[in-house]
Parts: sequence; structure tokens; C-alpha cells
Amino acid sequence: MKTEDLNQLIFEILDEGKATDIILLDLNNLSNMIDYMFIVTGRSNRHISSLADKVSDAVKKQFNIKSMVEGERISDWILIDTFTTTVNLMTQDVREFYALEKLWGASGKSNYVALK
Repeated sequence: MKTEDLNQLIFEILDEGKATDIILLDLNNLSNMIDYMFIVTGRSNRHISSLADKVSDAVKKQFNIKSMVEGERISDWILIDTFTTTVNLMTQDVREFYALEKLWGASGKSNYVALK
């Protein structure tokens, strides 16, 4: 499995599911634990939960990866960990409060990955 293929699959599911403000960060030079991180906004808790289910199911079906999922009970921030890529699905308020883009983009390096 190529991580690029995994990331492309995740992006396509998020895009088809009407997620907004989808960004992908390359953290290979910033973290020993995470290679890539998606940061995504959903319209509601139900929307975020639905996106998380779709991503987890597709990753398992396509790549046979059983991802770890956290935050499903409250659903204002759900984290999916595929061991090479994490997906942060958040409501707009939670995303603005935690500002992960600023935290991980603060290295001064261009670590944003272009998505198609």
C-alpha cells in the first residue's frame, strides 16, 4: 500500500461526502508518530459521524486497515488513525478553537499537500 493512494482515497470520500475546508499536512519532517494529517470541517455532529464511518469502512475495505477511531460519542471532533495518516473531522467551532493548522503549520516549512 502506498500512503499516497490511502490519502487519495480518504480525500475522495471526504470530498464526495461534502466535507469542507479539507487540508492535508505532510508531517514527515515534524513528527515521529504521524506522517500525514487531514484537517476537515463537517456541518454537524451527525455529518462528522457519517464521514468518519465512510472513511473507516473504505480504508478497511480498500487497504485492509482497521483504523482507530476516537471521539464518536460526542462527535464534534472525531479522530481516525490509520497509522500513517490521521484524519481530524471537526465542527467549525472546534476547528477554530484548536487551530491545528496553525499548530502544525508553524514550522515555517511548506507542509501543505495539494489535493485534487
